[in-house]
Amino acid sequence: MKLNIKESLSDKKFRYGGISTLLVAVLIVVVIVINLVISYVPLSVDTTANKYYTISSKTQGVLDKLKDTVHIYGLYEIGYENADVVRLLERYDEASDKIEYKTVDPVVNPQFTIDFMEDKNSPDTRAYATNVIVSYGDRFKVLTEAEDLYRHTYDESGEIAASTLNVEQAVTNAIVSVTAQKNYTITMLSGHGEMRLPEDYEDKLEKTYFYDLEWCDLKNDGFIPAETDILIVNQPMYDLMDDEKEEIMKYLQGYGDAIFIMGRATADTPNFDEVMNYYGIRLGKEVIYEEDSSMWFQVKNAIMPEYKIHSATLDVFASEELMLVNAKPIKTNAVLKTGVTVTELCHTSDKSWASLKFKDAMMQKEDGDIDGPFAPIVGITDSGFSMSDSTAVETRLFVVNCAQFLVSGDVALNIYSNDDFFFSAISWVLNEDSLITIVPKTNVVATHTMSNLALYVVSVIIGIVIPVGILATGLTVYLKRRHL
Repeated sequence: MKLNIKESLSDKKFRYGGISTLLVAVLIVVVIVINLVISYVPLSVDTTANKYYTISSKTQGVLDKLKDTVHIYGLYEIGYENADVVRLLERYDEASDKIEYKTVDPVVNPQFTIDFMEDKNSPDTRAYATNVIVSYGDRFKVLTEAEDLYRHTYDESGEIAASTLNVEQAVTNAIVSVTAQKNYTITMLSGHGEMRLPEDYEDKLEKTYFYDLEWCDLKNDGFIPAETDILIVNQPMYDLMDDEKEEIMKYLQGYGDAIFIMGRATADTPNFDEVMNYYGIRLGKEVIYEEDSSMWFQVKNAIMPEYKIHSATLDVFASEELMLVNAKPIKTNAVLKTGVTVTELCHTSDKSWASLKFKDAMMQKEDGDIDGPFAPIVGITDSGFSMSDSTAVETRLFVVNCAQFLVSGDVALNIYSNDDFFFSAISWVLNEDSLITIVPKTNVVATHTMSNLALYVVSVIIGIVIPVGILATGLTVYLKRRHL
């Protein structure tokens, strides 16, 4: 039998089969093209409930301001990478052409880690435990999972109760620190029995935020150094001399900024009181006791006051409590001088009270004790205009009336947010976005609870309707094609 090519090409079965084959080929080509495009385009969607793998607008704002390239290195042995950390670091690279991210295996390239050690001759250094390095020029910041990339909450026994991912907070602040245009100078007042800042606080100020720390004894030095950006007076035991008071007033009235942590002195301090009164406050000597059981820890004079929303409290995590032991009230004057504003940054409950009397273990309120609520921490601003060019200027004061505000090495107190409050206060006093706050994230698995009726409907659709629909469609196509 002779094959008639013309008749074969005009046959309905051939034409339908050819069209089907062509459609399948086109579909395959389209799929290949789409896969090639997607492989070259860094396109991904974060479908987690709380945008676990998405950087915030605050971070994007920091990245948009970068003028030169910042290098981020993830130090992980091949096959042992932390997927959550690496994925977020890659988001930084995708978000800005001024960020370059690279994963480095410290086992294969040990010299790379050594280059970032502060003391290359000492084996006892954080660089051996480093997981992330943020580098800009000759400045760098090392971050570890144990101390920086995760934030832990503790139970009352000091055991870790939960961990949240803190990568964005740590890395964004590291970028801000290493790219800072200047190093701020913090001057610590001495000569009045002041306490040094806890060692870990000083270490963080110098090595994490690149602040310069200096000490000033006004009795010997006679003046506050001109380069001072913040004067810190930490728990003085004794009062200022008259000439020291005048020097501090000169500094503050020249729109210098300061942090005062008071409440330790046992004798009267009229010169310190005069400085405080100039800025509209009086430091009470009564110890605060809390009767609201949700706002004290173990004993009534270990209070956990409630934060107030303010720029100075933005870096304090809402999930953590502030702990103040033997705190004392700060009272605001009825009349403030022009330009001065006093803001309570935390407060006790209406059930709190304060007393000058020593209390026994029962800690019961007595006649003569004063009623709350109280504010043991305030922020003060004194606004004015520069004498030289009439530009707006401002003095900022952060005042704490609690000698045990800064505590280090005590697990029971370190689980609270006192350190966050302190570093937040520094950022506010400087009026700089020197510390960026991004709330740590927990990888939340979104769930949806279905009623029995909804579950039944879905089961019917999946188990009966869809299979019957597929079968009916196939049968229809078959019956139609067998008559071609």
